[in-house]
Amino acid sequence: KTAYEIRNCDWSSDVCSSDLGEPRIRFYAGAPIFSHTNQPLGTLCVIDHIPREFGSNQLGLLTRLTDSLQHELYLRHEASLCRLTSTYERSSFLRIADDDFFRLRVASRTFSCLTLGLKGLGQMIEHWGYQDCDELLRFIAALLRSSTSPYDLIGRIGNAAFSVVLVDTTVDQAASLSQRLCTMIQERLNTLPCDGFVPLCFSAVSEPEPHDHDFLDVFRRTQLEFHHHRDKHEHPQL
Repeated sequence: KTAYEIRNCDWSSDVCSSDLGEPRIRFYAGAPIFSHTNQPLGTLCVIDHIPREFGSNQLGLLTRLTDSLQHELYLRHEASLCRLTSTYERSSFLRIADDDFFRLRVASRTFSCLTLGLKGLGQMIEHWGYQDCDELLRFIAALLRSSTSPYDLIGRIGNAAFSVVLVDTTVDQAASLSQRLCTMIQERLNTLPCDGFVPLCFSAVSEPEPHDHDFLDVFRRTQLEFHHHRDKHEHPQL
């Protein structure tokens, strides 16, 4: 994570052979940028077309600039999260998922969209109170994080509903994951006193189709299936 420099680039090196046109790069200094989860994001760099030398003070300044940039990215990330579940808020989720949609399509990679939610949140609050319901939502969010990869995207899209973009995952794999998640949520719900009230959990999955223009097309299709299952009680009841 330390800033470094290449004072007189060899034209055959990866850095100096970058397609930036003529004249070619002869000096390069850079400091890597990492996300809050320590995932590499890129590099803050300085280039020149003539050889030169950075002193330790300049490399230190580049490192401090990178630290400031990483902190700003972290603050933006935190501002886009739901404080209760530490998942993305609906608007941030949809914005980032739309960027992922085009990035994955260009790379010819598949993904699936999974939506999972509880029905009857108001009744749950009446029976259990806000504290237990909040704890249940935190449990579901933690379950989603532990069941997916760091490259998947998780958002809280409603009061008691979550959606996940599952990268490199087929719709059949997403459906299998959905069933496992519902089983684990059932086990958690069984620990709570229901007093005759039976909470319901529903899920739906979909994958992009050739005619989709953006992620919203996939998301709306998933939502329609989700609401259909919920309204018709076609999903196994929890």
